[in-house]
Amino acid sequence: MIFDLQDVEEKLHYEFRDKELIYRAFTHASYSNEIQQRSGEKPKNNEVLEFLGDAILNFVVAEELFRTLPEADQGELTQKRAEIVSKPPCAEAVEKLGLHEHIIFGVGAEAEKTRNHRAKGDLLEAVLAAIYLDGGMEPARAFVFRALGDRIRAAGKPEKPEKAPQKPKKQEPAGS
Repeated sequence: MIFDLQDVEEKLHYEFRDKELIYRAFTHASYSNEIQQRSGEKPKNNEVLEFLGDAILNFVVAEELFRTLPEADQGELTQKRAEIVSKPPCAEAVEKLGLHEHIIFGVGAEAEKTRNHRAKGDLLEAVLAAIYLDGGMEPARAFVFRALGDRIRAAGKPEKPEKAPQKPKKQEPAGS
């Protein structure tokens, strides 16, 4: 598989200065393990970038929820953040952006590529870290909102308390 850097950058709306970062973000551990078995050298993969991207993603989402839901308690904020940053929404965002087509898997993992939600969620975190390392917090934040903005905005709307059903008023008997 040939990595199409131009297509990836177009989908991300971000041009990398350090092209090695974005290539690394898309390199799955299965690929680097196969290369190591064949050549003895292990190319860098996206696992460490996932670690950093996870922290950045949690921060950006937590900050936005904190800002938009000032009356929410810690438990509510934590639950909303977890719903946004969990693997399924991240994988869905990667699919929507068309980034999953570019993951560099090893031959053994290539067949699972389209069904591997964990790898897709990990990719979002790795790409986020790569953008952050290349361009700083503002482009990273912009990527989070491009990828997960609908979910963040929906979670940031205060929930309206349900109205308690009103009891019907007792009617006075006629003529009293």
